[in-house]
Amino acid sequence: MEISVPEKKLTRVDRLIRAAFAELLQKKEFPKIKVSEIIAKAEVSRSAFYAHYVDIYDLIGQIEQELFSGFQARMLQVQVSGTEYRDCPSEDLITGKYEKAYFEYIREQKVWWELFMSGRGRADFVPRFTHVIYSQLVESTRLWDDPIDPSIPQVTTLVMAAWTYVGVISYWLETGMRESPLDMGRVLAVYWYRFLYQEKK
Repeated sequence: MEISVPEKKLTRVDRLIRAAFAELLQKKEFPKIKVSEIIAKAEVSRSAFYAHYVDIYDLIGQIEQELFSGFQARMLQVQVSGTEYRDCPSEDLITGKYEKAYFEYIREQKVWWELFMSGRGRADFVPRFTHVIYSQLVESTRLWDDPIDPSIPQVTTLVMAAWTYVGVISYWLETGMRESPLDMGRVLAVYWYRFLYQEKK
């Protein structure tokens, strides 16, 4: 089953505003950036900015929400696929071919993920992103009868898993994305295989 991943089509003005905003974020803390600086750098009118965004918080909020929605949609794609680690007879055979979708998406939106994961945007981005992952993992438990360690509450298991995703993504960004999306997808797939399925097999 294939899940479509709708992406917002950005206008030329959107792209100019966002490029200017990203450039400013690399040099200044988010709360210190003013709309006047964005429109000057983007070379658009004030009315053009306000035709697209209510204010700078709306601008960053829209970008964040698009990142969250895009990642969440890819998690759903992976979940409905069944993933390798549920069917693979051996860890050595796991390729990460499904989970690579997360890292391909992050690479596509590299500028924003690097800025926000490193704290250049709003301070609570990482906890909110972690909650997005956690919420989608909760949905996954409704699709699959995954083995659960009865000695650990399910909420604890899923919180630990969500923070594992964040840790792996942070590592990849901080080390310059040296590994391929497939290699990083395999890291997550093997994690799930070991965490949930090794003893079952």
